[in-house]
Amino acid sequence: TPLGAEAILDKTVDPRFNSDLMRPSMAQSFTENATGEVFTVVVNHLKSKSCSGATGADADQGDGQGCWNPTRTAAAEALADWIATRPTGVVDDDALLVGDFNSYAKEDPIDVLVEAGFVDLAASLIGPDAYSYVFDGQWGYLDYALASPSLAAQVTGAAEYHINADEPAVLDYNTNFKTASQQDTLYAPDEFRTSDHDPVLVGLALNGLPGSTVSATPSRLWPPNHKYRTVDVTARSAAGVPLTVTIVSVTSSEPDCGGDFSEFCNDIVQVDDDTLQLRSERYAEAGRTYTIVVTVSDDTQTVFETLTVRVAQR
Repeated sequence: TPLGAEAILDKTVDPRFNSDLMRPSMAQSFTENATGEVFTVVVNHLKSKSCSGATGADADQGDGQGCWNPTRTAAAEALADWIATRPTGVVDDDALLVGDFNSYAKEDPIDVLVEAGFVDLAASLIGPDAYSYVFDGQWGYLDYALASPSLAAQVTGAAEYHINADEPAVLDYNTNFKTASQQDTLYAPDEFRTSDHDPVLVGLALNGLPGSTVSATPSRLWPPNHKYRTVDVTARSAAGVPLTVTIVSVTSSEPDCGGDFSEFCNDIVQVDDDTLQLRSERYAEAGRTYTIVVTVSDDTQTVFETLTVRVAQR
């Protein structure tokens, strides 16, 4: 059931989001009827890679990201900041960004959103063979489901529904260069080639304590100077119900005592039930992610939550 107000991000909300060149992003929160759990979906369609009208920094820089990359990157920055304001008026951190971002997984706009804490579900759950689009015989994905850290812990699976990218273009919705007879012969009342992009399916098993927010502070470590940073895990209830948070486990996307910094070991130190010391260190340019699993309890139930802390790429 829809909850709160529909919200629109365009250039009037944030001038970094140039809605003269791309569709506005739309956010809507929902309540799952069976559990009362809440999450927010944000639908997006960023500027295409087509070079028509592109000048200056928006022209093709020869880095593989096509035209309009700065425009898409600025829009991604605006989107991340906008979601943090909870534009639908619903106080809940569970958010899912979906749609055609016109950016492949290692490009700047996606890096911005990953740096902001969103989890690329295609990358994490499908892996390097993920694709949703074919262009000139090259396969990749421009279509995303990016989950906030709190929602990522409640995702049961993700898949690209290959009803479009696998199909020949002659079957698609375009009538260009088709005779009336061909349009009639090739048309079929099914789901195939209804677009040139594949949709992304996401499974959710929503949990958590209603109205509670769990966070790790800080969630971004910078600079990567090999020093410990204290990270506090907190849980709060909008209703004022006392909550207890306990760290269960902490893992890292990079090895302890690895890379060129083998003299810096014991990157994860648990101080007490809700406090850690994490080393601000990364070996790869892509950054490092610490994943923290905690339990959150009130007087009636205990649930698991997953948080992330990033050692930033830049």
